[in-house]
Amino acid sequence: MMTKNDMLEQAKNMRNQVAVYDLPLPDERHHGITRSEQTIDVPNQDALKLIIYTPNYLPSQGIILNFRGSGFMYPWTDGDYAFAKSLVYATNYTVIDVDYPIAPEHPFPAAVDAAFAAFKYVQESFTTFAPVDSPLIVMGHSAGGNLAVTTQLRAKKDGIPLANKVVLDFPVLDLATDAADKKYPDGKGIPVAESRLMNRFYLQNDTVDFAKNPMISPIFASTSDLLGFPTTIIHTAEFDSLRGEAETFAQHLVAAYVRVTLARYPNAYHGFTVVKTPIGQQSFEELVHDILK
Repeated sequence: MMTKNDMLEQAKNMRNQVAVYDLPLPDERHHGITRSEQTIDVPNQDALKLIIYTPNYLPSQGIILNFRGSGFMYPWTDGDYAFAKSLVYATNYTVIDVDYPIAPEHPFPAAVDAAFAAFKYVQESFTTFAPVDSPLIVMGHSAGGNLAVTTQLRAKKDGIPLANKVVLDFPVLDLATDAADKKYPDGKGIPVAESRLMNRFYLQNDTVDFAKNPMISPIFASTSDLLGFPTTIIHTAEFDSLRGEAETFAQHLVAAYVRVTLARYPNAYHGFTVVKTPIGQQSFEELVHDILK
């Protein structure tokens, strides 16, 4: 049985292994964007940092509320800044990155609560960042895709206006199914042991019924929960153990009469959209097209 201290030590080791790849962008690649930070209050947890990227050359045409990929346990990095910068350049939208709390220090529901607080704040302060009646897009990658979905499930439950669109790439939507039972080509998905660790850090509860909570595993949201859900764009990778749950969730949305665009990219791996490979660039460009149309 893993203790909390065991989890903290394991998470530290995993973070140290990837920290070497977190390199700041050269100064010459910061032009055309104003970057600022803001904190907002979240009930029962520390203040939440929002990292705001505003286009300089033309007025903002909308807002993208962005939830990075993290496995629920990796911190915000300069790689996340690079992706946000690309989004600003491609869309001329203001991009707001949410630096949500991570596990195992902050297990469920900390990240879900922080994500919803960010969504509410953007709704209430919309004209601070973009013209009134311009679009609000909620975007999430991997674990961030999970949080993007939960903001809309909770907004519907609380009677708050929903986003105009939801954009998900390679989202984590089923934490109840064991990683070993998710079908993908051998050796080409997220390693089973790593998936189990990240889920354990986030849940800190080993019961399947707990993980079937739709705010943890949105794939278990009912049809009535999904009625009225925003138009949704989902990108999946051929060689990703999360592919099946994302594509099943798309079917659930269609059953709830939600407009869905689903694209599976061949010879692609988890995280491909945020990596500047040819297939990743194609996915990025098609996401931008669907955001703007």
